[in-house]
Amino acid sequence: MDNGLQNPPAGPSPNTGAQALAILTRRHMVGANWFFWIAGLSLVNSVIILFDGQWHFFAGLGITQIVDSIAREVAMEAGGSSEVFLKLGALVVDVVIAGILVVFGVFARKRQSWAFITGMILFAADGLLFLLVQGWLSLAFHGFVLYCLYGGLKAARMLDGIDLAVEAAEALSGAAVTPSHPTDDLHSDALEQ
Repeated sequence: MDNGLQNPPAGPSPNTGAQALAILTRRHMVGANWFFWIAGLSLVNSVIILFDGQWHFFAGLGITQIVDSIAREVAMEAGGSSEVFLKLGALVVDVVIAGILVVFGVFARKRQSWAFITGMILFAADGLLFLLVQGWLSLAFHGFVLYCLYGGLKAARMLDGIDLAVEAAEALSGAAVTPSHPTDDLHSDALEQ
């Protein structure tokens, strides 16, 4: 009886594996890319704070905001040319911190678990600064980013596991087809009988 609906295939569709890989790869890259976003937004916040802006993104790092606020206050008291050098010094510190995040991002994109884990630990510690000053929105944002970073780490580890399984399958199938030693012919003949 034809009811106009097609029956779904009995097994997984051929695209299921490719789709799963695409989803995992996307999750991994989205997680890793958060390091670049944090670095960029922190630098924008630094420029705003150092040049006496009255607002900033809640998405930046707490440590750079502390460095910038201290530098701005000391620079205002010092005045003159010292003000410029103090603010530039703070900006250099901010660029170094952002550079460290970029390095984490580069290695996280290469599926290096240490980059995700170290970056997450440092970012969680940075989030504690907002807990101390009761910056709830920034603290919530840190929690969200940590969740995204963890998703990237988890996806990267799953992709690594898939790569290992594929390599093992290729090694096994290659060993059965192309013996690497003359005595392997004897073993494979014995297995066939």
